[in-house]
Amino acid sequence: MGSNAPLWAIPAYLFVSLSVLWYLASILLAALYQRVLYPRWRKRRYDPAYRPRCALIVPCKGTPRHFQDNLLALLQQDYARYEVILSVEAESDPAVPIIRAAIAACCAATGSGRATKGCRASLVVAGLASTCAQKVHNQLAALQHVDSPDVLVFADSDVKLAPGWLRQLVLPLSDPGVSIATGFYWLSPLACTRATRTLGELVHCQMNRIMYTLFVSSIPWGGLGVWGGGMAMRRADFEAHQIAARWRECVVDDMSLAEIAVRRRLKTVLAPQCITLSDDIETTLLGSTNWFARQLMLVKAHGWGLWALCVFVSCAYLAASALLPISLLGALFAQASFWGWGGGAALILMAGEMLAVLAYSLLGHTPDRPRVALLAPLLRYAQFVSVAKTVFNWTIHWSGVRYTVDRRGRVVHIER
Repeated sequence: MGSNAPLWAIPAYLFVSLSVLWYLASILLAALYQRVLYPRWRKRRYDPAYRPRCALIVPCKGTPRHFQDNLLALLQQDYARYEVILSVEAESDPAVPIIRAAIAACCAATGSGRATKGCRASLVVAGLASTCAQKVHNQLAALQHVDSPDVLVFADSDVKLAPGWLRQLVLPLSDPGVSIATGFYWLSPLACTRATRTLGELVHCQMNRIMYTLFVSSIPWGGLGVWGGGMAMRRADFEAHQIAARWRECVVDDMSLAEIAVRRRLKTVLAPQCITLSDDIETTLLGSTNWFARQLMLVKAHGWGLWALCVFVSCAYLAASALLPISLLGALFAQASFWGWGGGAALILMAGEMLAVLAYSLLGHTPDRPRVALLAPLLRYAQFVSVAKTVFNWTIHWSGVRYTVDRRGRVVHIER
């Protein structure tokens, strides 16, 4: 490498090479779990006849894209023994008339032979939250109206669920050793007819891919968490572990549940059939970085160690990327080779990012792969911007409300 090569060159090569190999292996492991391990091994251990009585709780705010279709999908699940409780903050919420109309249409349907016949659905007005996030407050209000279910299921209103989603989600709970079942989501601009995507869309999708890969690949080792847009838990376990008491003081449902699951060693299982496609994608770069910053803040509030790891990885990526211009300058003015100054490590990192984008197709629909692959090394800088927004921050902006949290994830101030 040359006598004038800096001391950081060899560690940089080792760190970057191992990081790239680890992440590519994570993508392959996620694909293996999704395509082979769960459907051909783990799923066969569950009882397909398991049909517990379920309460499907859905907090709503405003009218997201495809809201009416999403509601109908919730109300028309291929599952006979379940009720749907939709909860809003106030009667004035624009979602209310659409919800009432969907419930009326569902209950009026006859002769279909599906869950719409004899549909049980209701609307709850929760009021303003004072000690926790509004979404969590809506869920807690809905819990007061459940009709003795065996399993509590939580879902979001901004995704369209497949007809068999509920059946597949509760299936892992047929194993007494499983405490929580979860799904996840995959961003894909399926409904977008534009030939090109905005930079904000590319960044949002790329961040979703990274989160999804880490989420799925961690499942065989206990998992990194659960997804609030689709998670299920036996009511007895929910009460035994005092989940509601924790929710009454916190800013998010899924990360606080994951925090309890890790502390009490509760087994979580991801059901790949419950991975939902979503085209609810941020179109601006600011919107995408703010979205990811909020996800990181939720992690910081309930898993400080994981957040610190995200900060370290982001800073390490930035430092490794900086080796490219440093090595070019070093080779020109310091009588050392480009490779000796660590320029090769930066190239390995860039190549790894591009290969990861191509490998994402093993996990789900990935449009514009050649273009995204070329831009992938640059898209990571948006992640650094999001990380930087969280370092000295303890406030979370969510759906027009600003929450201030303490180091235990408790809400200490709400500003509307």
